[in-house]
Amino acid sequence: MRRTLLVSVVAILGCLLAGSVLAATIVGSPRNDSLRGTAKSDRIDGMAGNDRLYGLRGKDVLIGGAGNDLLVGGAGADNLNCGPGKDAAKADDLDKVSPTCESVKGLTPPSISIADASVAEGNAGAATLSFSVTLSKAAKKRASVRFATADGTAAAPGDYASATGTITFAPSQTNKSIDVAVVGDNAFEPDETFTVGLSEAVNGTIARRSASGTITNDDPRWDPAADWRDYPDQANPSPDSYGNAGVWSYRASADLTHSPADYALLPQYSASGGAWVFPGYINLLIRHAGPSVVMHSYGGRCCDAGRMSVLAWTSPMNGVVKIMGTVTLPDIAACNPIPFGDPGGIIWSVEKGSASLSSTGIPAGGSINFDVSSMVQKSETLFFIHDPGYDSHCDSALLSLSITRLG
Repeated sequence: MRRTLLVSVVAILGCLLAGSVLAATIVGSPRNDSLRGTAKSDRIDGMAGNDRLYGLRGKDVLIGGAGNDLLVGGAGADNLNCGPGKDAAKADDLDKVSPTCESVKGLTPPSISIADASVAEGNAGAATLSFSVTLSKAAKKRASVRFATADGTAAAPGDYASATGTITFAPSQTNKSIDVAVVGDNAFEPDETFTVGLSEAVNGTIARRSASGTITNDDPRWDPAADWRDYPDQANPSPDSYGNAGVWSYRASADLTHSPADYALLPQYSASGGAWVFPGYINLLIRHAGPSVVMHSYGGRCCDAGRMSVLAWTSPMNGVVKIMGTVTLPDIAACNPIPFGDPGGIIWSVEKGSASLSSTGIPAGGSINFDVSSMVQKSETLFFIHDPGYDSHCDSALLSLSITRLG
């Protein structure tokens, strides 16, 4: 009998010792329990009550259950599920923490950044400028950050719609976007910018607080110097920088009469001079000069009625255009040679077809600015006329010109 009892006790002790080194499932009571796991991967369930669960080592699963619980994962990649109640958890970056844990300590929070963005403005309606907001790593807890736009060279509401709000990252999410509506129009204008700022991060730190949003101009601007095509690709008429054919043409008049029917294309391109010329009239030309165009004309002599140089722009679209520029006459003639005395003044005209939009006299050494707007139809032509008058002088003018669409 004694021998049988001794064997039974030894068997029970062996089972207890084996259980101490094996993974355990530990279940609490409806009361306030304090439960500790083993060095293995345990499952600890607090059930009801305000419990304290300690995983110790191993890949443990801790379940708080109902009540205000404390879950401490310990070493290892643990799974902490707090459950109903006002719970707290202590975890490390290897642990998985459920959203039901209201307070979590021990985690390294992710950093939050916002990236710059740009979008073409568009001609009508609203384009969308999307700013990417990212976490450096997936958060264990729900993370959030507030944002707000601020004016720069772009101003709300004319250029974009101001926006404020909060971005929230659920656990495992690392990327969100802030979408801002951009107001489109047909007016040429410089690229414009505004900023989006971040503040008030929750369960994260802000690494980059501000991003620049750029609204890029996509409306056309025509400039004869910028659009100029050098030999041997030169053509008369020539295309613009947007690929529209026959926009610019380089012309001369048969006399000093302002009539589109008399404006013939200059027939020859001089590669050495970088100019369109009229053979036999060495002072009648239009040439490229860096950011400007040079126009030469002469006032005629004897029985020659004189000739004008004419720059023409043929509209590739329907709309309203703004025509701006500067015309400067040097105090000595740029024509070479000067066959008949000193340079005189010119009459500078901007005409649409045969209708005058602007006309101004400029003396030698003088300069004028012009700024006019006009409705144009597709294929309608604007003429920029260098009229030397009948004064037996060779005159030269330096032209800077831009044509932009207003609507």
